[in-house]
Amino acid sequence: MMKRRRTEPAGLVIRALLALAVLADCVGTAQADVVTVCRSPAGKSIYQSGRTGWQDDGIADATITIRNDALNGYHVRIKSPANDFSARDDGARIRRVLGDDAGNLTISAEYPLGAVEIYQIALNQTGSGSLIMAVLKNGAAGVTKGSLFTASCARP
Repeated sequence: MMKRRRTEPAGLVIRALLALAVLADCVGTAQADVVTVCRSPAGKSIYQSGRTGWQDDGIADATITIRNDALNGYHVRIKSPANDFSARDDGARIRRVLGDDAGNLTISAEYPLGAVEIYQIALNQTGSGSLIMAVLKNGAAGVTKGSLFTASCARP
């Protein structure tokens, strides 16, 4: 005759907590909806000291992923071969200025050290579209400049 293994109450609690942690992770991932992914923004920058005129600029081989998390709002993540950057993790306050996730959306990222980024997204019904990105740095990281980039975007 087989003996039934008796499970201690502490063991049941640990198993229940592990199951809840896995479930919470799945729910959190599902709630962070990708609004769009934009690729290789390129454009021009103008510096207020040191360089004259507009300079070619951009973020080569980069993706900009914009997500809307129902609990925490918008997130902007920029990944390039040289960097993996989260605006929120860098202290930016991100907010929707105009529009909605369905097509036309403008959000801003305001950093504590003197930089502001504005992302204007226009998507069609299939999720394809474009990004206009304005970056204004007022002494952040020793740079005072303004940039205007464009990129093609698509919903994954």
